[in-house]
Amino acid sequence: MVAEEAGSVVGAAGGAVTGEGVGELYVLYLDPDRRGEGIGTRPLDHVTGQLRGHGATEMWVSVAEGNDLGIPFYRARGFVEHDRVPMHTSDVADGLWSLRMRRDITRPDY
Repeated sequence: MVAEEAGSVVGAAGGAVTGEGVGELYVLYLDPDRRGEGIGTRPLDHVTGQLRGHGATEMWVSVAEGNDLGIPFYRARGFVEHDRVPMHTSDVADGLWSLRMRRDITRPDY
C-alpha cells in the first residue's frame, strides 16, 4: 500500500498472512517530515484490514530495539512486546536485536 500526495510518496506499508490466523507487517514507511499527521496509522490500518480479510486474527511486527519512534508508535496501537530476537540481518554476536510485537486484530478498533 502506498500513500501519495501531490505525486510524492509520503507513506507505504506491506504485510502478509504467514500462517493460520497470523499476519505480519513487513514494512511501514512514512516521510519523517510528516510525523504526527496519521500517515503511519492509515497504512497500518489498511494492511490490518487486508490481513483480517484473509483470515488473520493476530498481527506481528519486528521493531529494532532502541527505535524510540517505532516502539511507542506500535504500543499506542495495541502491540505488546512478546519476544526479543537477533535482527534477521545480523548475528547474535553483533548485538543487534529486534522486539517481536503482537496485537489481536479481532478487535473492531484495529
